[in-house]
Amino acid sequence: MAGTSRRAQRRTSARTSDGFTLLELLVVITLLGIMFAIGVPSWRAYQSSQQLISSTRDVVSMMRHAQGSAVSNSSTTRIDFSANGKTVTEYLATTTLASTTATYTQVARIDFPNDVTVSSSSFTARTGGASASLYFFSRGTATDGRVVLRRGTGATHTITVEGVTGRVAYS
Repeated sequence: MAGTSRRAQRRTSARTSDGFTLLELLVVITLLGIMFAIGVPSWRAYQSSQQLISSTRDVVSMMRHAQGSAVSNSSTTRIDFSANGKTVTEYLATTTLASTTATYTQVARIDFPNDVTVSSSSFTARTGGASASLYFFSRGTATDGRVVLRRGTGATHTITVEGVTGRVAYS
């Protein structure tokens, strides 16, 4: 009989150690909720920041591609920034023997995420006046200027183009 009572005690103690109590589950769920409440705003700010960085790098890459394309095709490339600040488009100039004016063909386009816009763009034309478009010429030179990308109402990144060298840099 003593043996049977020990088996019964073992079964009882094994049953009580299986699983979790309702109180333990509620404590864990509450702690997870607090951790998510603290982490989600930081994660959203991080994502927004990464969107601005990614958009800036995309525009710089497009500008460098446009410069290389102008040199390799012995032509002119143009980059336009939309009036609403949501798109950037690259064009390659093509001329025909019958015409002296250039016709531009779209090469690439960037659509920005919701939070990112071009807040300002200004370039100096070859004639010395202001231009809304950026041009790269067959020798690798460009129109001087800069573009500012903005994230919502917060951070900005500035892309600068040096006219003589065509160098594209951002900060």
